[in-house]
Amino acid sequence: MDIKKTIAFLQEYDIKNIDPAVVKNQLLKRKDIAAIGVLALLTLIMVSNIAAGHRRRTAQLKQSIAAMTERAAAVREVQTAQKELDALLAKMPDGITEANRMISTLNDLAMARGIQILSFAPGQQNATDLYNATQVRLEVLTGTYADLGLFVTDIERHAPYSFRIDEWSASSTASGTSETQEKINATIQVVSVKVKK
Repeated sequence: MDIKKTIAFLQEYDIKNIDPAVVKNQLLKRKDIAAIGVLALLTLIMVSNIAAGHRRRTAQLKQSIAAMTERAAAVREVQTAQKELDALLAKMPDGITEANRMISTLNDLAMARGIQILSFAPGQQNATDLYNATQVRLEVLTGTYADLGLFVTDIERHAPYSFRIDEWSASSTASGTSETQEKINATIQVVSVKVKK
């Protein structure tokens, strides 16, 4: 059938003059055509619903894929950070949690610099989820501020252990009879930190 002829026929034919009662009677006489029309309409509705459902499901799956991709990236970042943290913790020097070992180590450092230790006082021990800290307070006597500075540097840079100076104070005192000799009296609080691995 030629489309141009069909369009010309429809233009000539007055659609407004179609009698719905006649169409109804024709469909009632030919129930097979009515059934096919109803089935075609139902099929069209079902296909439309199925297609809409697939579009919704596809959109949901695309969102899920995007979310999983973000999560996978976050997991990779956490794994990388964990490896870096493990490497850092492996490189960190150990701390001393026993005050006696700490005092012995500090005594060796003082003797190497010619510093006289007047007193040791073990301090408090702090334990957190991340580290343990042991404090020792020392009172020392030395001849020069330079020696005291070198001693403090030795403490903070002591390689096998992690020491830090929390607080310190120093004062100068004069001693001697005929020749006045200056001495430096210092109080130093040293903390040893041991990171929990």
